[in-house]
Amino acid sequence: MIDGIEVAKKAAEILLSEVSEIDLVLLYGAFAQGRGHSRSDYDMIAIINNKKVEWQFVVNEQPICLWSMTWKDVEEVIAGKNGIIWSIGVNSLVKAEIIYYRDENILDKFNKLKDRVIEGEIIHSYKLLKILILFMGYFGD
Repeated sequence: MIDGIEVAKKAAEILLSEVSEIDLVLLYGAFAQGRGHSRSDYDMIAIINNKKVEWQFVVNEQPICLWSMTWKDVEEVIAGKNGIIWSIGVNSLVKAEIIYYRDENILDKFNKLKDRVIEGEIIHSYKLLKILILFMGYFGD
């Protein structure tokens, strides 16, 4: 049985040795949900104050797909400002397993943002409703 969290922590260590400005590393997807298997990849997000990195590498023969977000990106996703794929973005963040955090302040900041998901859901739902109304008006009767 693959210990997905341990492999993700090893991947985070490798990343942190190269990019020291990382505040938080998250594991989402199959391994975070306990459904990972030998052919699953590791889906990870690094939250960095104002820098973007994208990495694809292998740890223990497991592919690691890591992309980064700034804190502003995280805030916009949670606030429902990232378009019609809101649910995918917010689920990746809210249901993720926290692999690394720089300090307690960072962890607290992230948890406070997660607490605002309901606000983002309302904003996102309103946007979808507007699109639906426009669509219905376009095709009319």
